[in-house]
Amino acid sequence: MPSPRTYPLPPAEMARAFRQLSRVRRFAVVTLLVPPLITGLMVLVHRVIVPGVLDPFLDSPPWPFRFFSALFYLWLAGWLSLFVLKAFVCPNCGEGFHARTGYHPDHWEFSSAPGARFNINVATGRCLNCGCTTAGEVPVRRRR
Repeated sequence: MPSPRTYPLPPAEMARAFRQLSRVRRFAVVTLLVPPLITGLMVLVHRVIVPGVLDPFLDSPPWPFRFFSALFYLWLAGWLSLFVLKAFVCPNCGEGFHARTGYHPDHWEFSSAPGARFNINVATGRCLNCGCTTAGEVPVRRRR
């Protein structure tokens, strides 16, 4: 039985974890942006720039359905990868990197702390719990 992880992880494992986070984040951005861009470009070319140039492609029955289904499923994979990002564990503190610990939607309070109103943020480059950045820098917490 493997031993439970102790946090913070060693620097090599921390770097590997952040590389994995970077790959999933890049996949999410590409798969969320590319299908609408391809569709928009096709509409622009077909309707505005050179009308009718894509008629042979769009009029043959199986291809448009398969092509746009593939684009839709690629876009759906991008949305699912955002949920995978939410589950990423911070290698410094062991809590959710993109989700604030102790968040409950019925009992959240207003705070003046930066980012306090965002309890789940998959676009952040900093852990919402300990402040560790994706470069592996851990901020020093000062006592007040």
